[in-house]
Amino acid sequence: MNPPKADIMKVAHVILFLTGLAGVLPASVRAADPFAAPKAQAESFRCGSLLVEKYGSGPAVVLIPGLSTGAWVWHPMTDSLAETRTVYLVTLPGFSGNAPLAEGSYFAAAGADLRALLRERNLDRPVLVGHSLGGMLALALAEENPGLFSGLVLVDALPVFPQLAYASPGERKSFAAQSAARVASMDPASFSASFFPYMNSIGTMNPDLAAAAARRQAESDPKSVAAWTGELLERDLRADLPKAALPILEIVPYNPADTVPPRAYTREQTLAFYQSLFAGAPEVSFVVVAPARHFAMLDRPEETLAAIRGFLDGLSRSSGK
Repeated sequence: MNPPKADIMKVAHVILFLTGLAGVLPASVRAADPFAAPKAQAESFRCGSLLVEKYGSGPAVVLIPGLSTGAWVWHPMTDSLAETRTVYLVTLPGFSGNAPLAEGSYFAAAGADLRALLRERNLDRPVLVGHSLGGMLALALAEENPGLFSGLVLVDALPVFPQLAYASPGERKSFAAQSAARVASMDPASFSASFFPYMNSIGTMNPDLAAAAARRQAESDPKSVAAWTGELLERDLRADLPKAALPILEIVPYNPADTVPPRAYTREQTLAFYQSLFAGAPEVSFVVVAPARHFAMLDRPEETLAAIRGFLDGLSRSSGK
């Protein structure tokens, strides 16, 4: 499923925060918070640039959210996972109220601090679960140090931004810089307003969840979101996929209602495209959840949780733990 060449650079309706669309959060944003903290008692602490919440006991699972989101995005499934696992939820620097970096690469700093989390908490080959940007960060860590982890679960996270998969490195670099600059130039009102139309069109099919998530995302630091955006769009991890010698599960969302020309791709075509981007990975499997948009864990929580649990249980059986 190869997007037309002209389509590669026309991704304003897909990329986070780049449309600058105005919108007013509806009254539902003031309703009961669907991302409230889990019932299980948590330990909260900082590890370098990361804010971390810890729940439960058992083999460790580290969950990393995507661009502009925080640990809260995983809260709806945390109690279930914490029944049999030690669950670590991280909030990356600059997102959802976490402090931005003073300088340097966000990817590098977050990666170093995730490795520090493993050392400081004596985590023995945990599973990393990452959504979107968080999944790309997890995949980069696995390519660098596959022995540190027992597996990866990637929720609509790919080794390259999909609409730039057929762009040259120079095109990606140029587009990344332009996109980051556009986010950085937003005034506070436009930045805050951009979250709701994105979440309501790309993020989730549920308007109430879109509104609640948008409110939380608006707490992120605009300059940090711009920097993360640039680093995300420029990266292409496909060349080093053979180094990620560990089991990987890719959760693929698919919403038939969104498949309109010129992107009228079938479920089979969508899956084939995802598979093509992981062609170099030694051990990767795919689960399609539908109907669902980018935040598959919000649209299809039971199916997404079942896929994660199935993967974790399979790893436990294979390791004898």
